[in-house]
Amino acid sequence: MDKKTAAKGVAWNMGFAVIGKLMFPLIGILIARKVGAAAFGVFAVVSTIFAFIELFREAGLGSSYLAEPNVDAERERTYAGVALGSALVFGLLLLAASAPLSRFFESPQIGPSLAMAALCTVVSGMIAVPANRLQREARFRDVGLADFGASLVSYAAALGFAIAGFGFASLVIQMVLRVFLFSGFVLAFSKFVRPKFERACWRLLRDSMANLASNLSYFIYTTFDYLLVKKTLGDRANGAYFAAFNVASKPVDLITGPIVRTLFIAFGRAAGDRARQAGLWTRATGFLGLVTLPIYGLLGFHAITIIDILYAADYAAAGPALRILAIYLGVRAFGSMAGSALIASGFPKYSAAAWLPGYAVAGAGIWLAWHHLTLDAIVISLTSGIVATYTFQFAFAIWKLPPSASQLKVMLTRLGGGLFGAATLGLTRFLPIAPWLQVVVGVGAGGVVHAMTCGWVMVGDWRRAFMPSGIRDILKSI
Repeated sequence: MDKKTAAKGVAWNMGFAVIGKLMFPLIGILIARKVGAAAFGVFAVVSTIFAFIELFREAGLGSSYLAEPNVDAERERTYAGVALGSALVFGLLLLAASAPLSRFFESPQIGPSLAMAALCTVVSGMIAVPANRLQREARFRDVGLADFGASLVSYAAALGFAIAGFGFASLVIQMVLRVFLFSGFVLAFSKFVRPKFERACWRLLRDSMANLASNLSYFIYTTFDYLLVKKTLGDRANGAYFAAFNVASKPVDLITGPIVRTLFIAFGRAAGDRARQAGLWTRATGFLGLVTLPIYGLLGFHAITIIDILYAADYAAAGPALRILAIYLGVRAFGSMAGSALIASGFPKYSAAAWLPGYAVAGAGIWLAWHHLTLDAIVISLTSGIVATYTFQFAFAIWKLPPSASQLKVMLTRLGGGLFGAATLGLTRFLPIAPWLQVVVGVGAGGVVHAMTCGWVMVGDWRRAFMPSGIRDILKSI
């Protein structure tokens, strides 16, 4: 993948992410205000269990498919066979577990919701290869259109149902409708692959296990927090935490996700060229820090005001949680590139191993606070663990994909620019004006300073950040 193709891929991915990840969460906020924190907290459990099953259904096959240098039609059919077989197995398991899980969490709404999620799991397995083929062929526009179209219609429908008084059911409708619409759009762009079941399926599944271990380590840590909060603190606290995490994760969704997805393809195509792979991950890590750290400075310092603006009083506990989550997601926003680089370069076991100290640190923190457990104590423990994990992933990436002195200098310069921007935007919290005006100044004046810093660090001219050609040059220089 050349720089022009990569830049276009990042632009398409980020463009759809900016539109979708800003528009749809705003609709989600409207839905949340209608259904209330308790219903939102129950749905957080449903969506977490569904995502957990989806991880096993996917079984690391997507990463294997994208990283494999040459895949012909017959090989695609083998991938499709594994994907469908896995979807059927885990869909049936989820269906069987729906009633027991409903009793365990003492929420009768969970059982029927998980039964619908089981159907979604099977549908997702049927279009797994066509969807990943669009990514492999660098057809990022088509992937974005499918995702955006499905999300737009499903969120609009859910909002209508929420306004009509359907409550919790509105959230389930959005989840199910989105899966079916996305599948339909994918098949409109990429032909269906007829699955083939043969002995090679078992070998392919075995080879994908290393990717699954890494993905599973990441998933459990980053989603089972909802189950912990729900079980220990209740639905209201879980709804507040879900709201705070939604706000804090937006820079990851808008910036980190599109860049990581695009460069994952580039890593696969640079297989065996360690110098090129080292340059890719260090430049991308530096750029992600440069762009996202200032946003998290703003979110962290203005957390309580931002939550007060966005949500009703029912979500007051989300403010202090967001303040801490700004550190959690800030580290994840630029640190996740190292883990993705290890997976795409054939070192998934190191990415998975880096989660062990994270689990140890987070577990120790929760254990120490267990008898006086609060939402803030849980978030602090999880944040400490994530810092430990990404420290080790960074160290492993330096070891297995060692950058040159010049590559390391570029990364550190970009990270330094990000820390400067974080201080600039965050310190607007201490201006002698109303809190909401502090946020406005941080976004406005602070954003201009941040853009100037990006232009100067990336292409040596602060003015280039305000020019269309300059933005293209910045994307090419990632």
